[in-house]
Amino acid sequence: MKILDCASVDSTYASIEDITGIKAEEIYNYLFNLDLDGYYKSHPRCYKRGDELLINLFKNKYKSSLKFDATCWFHLTRTSNSNKFENGILPLGEYINEIWDALYCLLPEEYSKTEWQDFRANLEKDMDDHYAFLYRLKINDQIHWGPFAMLVRDIAFKASEVRNHDYLDVPEIVEDICRCFEKFYDYNLLERYKSETKPCIVKFVTTKHRQYYLGSALCYLFYVAHNEKFSLSCNTCFDANSNGIKPNKIQNIEYIC
Repeated sequence: MKILDCASVDSTYASIEDITGIKAEEIYNYLFNLDLDGYYKSHPRCYKRGDELLINLFKNKYKSSLKFDATCWFHLTRTSNSNKFENGILPLGEYINEIWDALYCLLPEEYSKTEWQDFRANLEKDMDDHYAFLYRLKINDQIHWGPFAMLVRDIAFKASEVRNHDYLDVPEIVEDICRCFEKFYDYNLLERYKSETKPCIVKFVTTKHRQYYLGSALCYLFYVAHNEKFSLSCNTCFDANSNGIKPNKIQNIEYIC
């Protein structure tokens, strides 16, 4: 089985070599000597993104097979290091109650369960706050339920560079809840959450495979070879469309110290 695995630069080269039959050293030399800026200047009507252009140039040069069978993905989150994902990775709608329960356990004793339930009811109904709006948007529309993941693991550590939310710092839905709680109750629940949890990357595999994934992988290797800052062109995202990731699809759970 041929699997695209962008866990690292080395694994990306190795998997593309396995998929295409082209040696990793040759792929590196090709990317290192490729002048993309020069190509765009000499082709002013080319509006393709870097990943699209790279896969086209690569196909034209090598005429090799680009077929593969499966793809590795990296789900980014922050959670308790006791979380073993026994039930896999659940879509948001299936674990939102667990999030609320976990956050309540972090509160000082003076906050009662009734007060916490009233806060949730207010947030979910008509609380007038930007983060409350974002919370309701995510909860009320399954398009936001995921689970989501990244093709390239290194993107996890380049959130500001690629202008992504930093999912290792805090999941968006947790931030929404904590920001609202701090505004109305003057308690920094977000800081407490971060102190009790760790950044986590869950690697899983699916049989979903698209040729353009290879373009993103090649773009990632191109940026690394040229020591350039990353952009969204060197990554693509996975959306499970509100279907959970089964436990047997998970290959590794990595807590970042």
